[in-house]
Amino acid sequence: MKSTKRMKAIILLIMLTSTFSYSSLLSAKTLGVYGATFPIIEPDLLKVIQEKLAQFKKTGRLEQLERQVSQTAKARLNTPKPVMGIEKATVNTRRVFDPSIVLSRDIKTPQGQYIAHAGDVINPLEKVSLRKALIFIDGDDVAQMQWAMRMYQKQTTKPDIILINGHILDLMQQYHIKLYFDQRGLLTKRFGISKVPSMIT
Repeated sequence: MKSTKRMKAIILLIMLTSTFSYSSLLSAKTLGVYGATFPIIEPDLLKVIQEKLAQFKKTGRLEQLERQVSQTAKARLNTPKPVMGIEKATVNTRRVFDPSIVLSRDIKTPQGQYIAHAGDVINPLEKVSLRKALIFIDGDDVAQMQWAMRMYQKQTTKPDIILINGHILDLMQQYHIKLYFDQRGLLTKRFGISKVPSMIT
């Protein structure tokens, strides 16, 4: 029994010795040079940027770029992307808008009590009334803007004027009132508005 264990230990020692010897031979072997080698030279990115900025500042290019960025940002704020598919109204019409929605899932309180079930029809205006009128116009149409201002002056509770097109910052400065823009047409889609001017009361 002891001789068997001793034999296993000797075999293991021989295997380990052979492995280390073979590894040493492998690591010591010279493979030669197979192509030209070059040192890796990477420029300091921060240094390059600083040098470019210094050059732009010296030539006046930096100030020019800053003006361009400022003008572009102001232009985007002043003239957001117009809402597409909205036409100019040519006749006076009146319709009743139903904001009801059909729930696609159950609504519960944190305690698990049901507020409403999937399939229920909910009309938000039955719970909360519209606090003020909403006026939708094309801000580039002078006649529509003037009509909106007349409606604005008539109302005791001032309506919100919402543009679907136009230079909003210029108009706010010109008329000295707060204006809104229907970004991505979310409100006109929600209220089903296809023509302007329109007024929701």
